[in-house]
Amino acid sequence: MSKFEQETFASFDGEVLSCYRAGEGPDVILLHGFSMASVATFGEQSAFAWADSWPAGAGPRPGGVGGPPGPCWADALLAAGACVTMLDVRGHGGSAAARAPRTCEELAGDVTRLLDHLELAAADLVGYSMGALIAARLLGREARLRSVVLAGAGAYFLHGRASLLLPAVASGFIDGDWSQVPEELAAGYRHIAATDPRNNMTTLGHVFEVLTEQMPASRLSASAVPVLLLNGRDDPSAVDLDVLAAAIPHSRVEWGDLDHLTAIRDPAMTTALISFLSEQWTT
Repeated sequence: MSKFEQETFASFDGEVLSCYRAGEGPDVILLHGFSMASVATFGEQSAFAWADSWPAGAGPRPGGVGGPPGPCWADALLAAGACVTMLDVRGHGGSAAARAPRTCEELAGDVTRLLDHLELAAADLVGYSMGALIAARLLGREARLRSVVLAGAGAYFLHGRASLLLPAVASGFIDGDWSQVPEELAAGYRHIAATDPRNNMTTLGHVFEVLTEQMPASRLSASAVPVLLLNGRDDPSAVDLDVLAAAIPHSRVEWGDLDHLTAIRDPAMTTALISFLSEQWTT
């Protein structure tokens, strides 16, 4: 990640957040998944280093059916001629010291403040997993978005994430009580979160809590920009994509291979991402 320069900025509440920026061309902002900061999700270090050390107690090692991993999204976007900015969400990586969010809207507010900090008139916003939940809250609200990619996420945030385990997982990070979470699942969460020693586990728990908030469907229906729904075929999070696509005007669905943790390195996913964004840059 030597090509990326780290920057800090003050968000709406004065908390200092970190981002990483490189390249010249159309601006693309990347929002990472839960407990995996920007570099681990989108950068060269996402080459399954965490999967190579997958603990035995966490169940089967995440794998793939699509062959060897392709280039990370950050490098692929740079090669396509984009200016890439990766934001570390509160509690993660370089933003670990920031206070915990009270609502998911505050996490979306951090993205708005990043746009202000970078003085951008237009940008494409790409969110993966947790990042997609945050990005969706800016649809119909943030006029500077040229397009939005919601990857690794299904329709569950329309009504609050359906899993009853979310509060239990949040409690595991906040107070260390994992007793209500199946050990296989708990071991996976703990392992991924521990791969970045900068992560603030308590804040991660509070981030997880706010991800259960309901997303008003009316917000999605107000979207006026192209939206790509991008998921791996073996991703259990990719539920009811037809429902989500019907709720978002100007949206379309593309599929790659692999599962939730590995689809981001699937060449088919990367190709679909670059193809969609290139369309926006030429219109």
